[in-house]
Amino acid sequence: MSDGSGFSMESVYKVALSSYRANGGGNLLVEGAGIPKDMLEDRKVSIFPDMRQLLYDKFEHEGYVSVEKT
Repeated sequence: MSDGSGFSMESVYKVALSSYRANGGGNLLVEGAGIPKDMLEDRKVSIFPDMRQLLYDKFEHEGYVSVEKT
């Protein structure tokens, strides 16, 4: 764990997943973790916009995106 503590099988953890994985992509949760597919939606705590939506919103609000070569 980030604080140096060990992983515990008895503990409950919140994890961040891409929308692909959170929606069952790659069967990581269903086959790997053994979570039934019909229970995936109930386990979501928060859903945030993906990068495409964030960029689209920026274009809609500002009309352009300024890019600088570094």
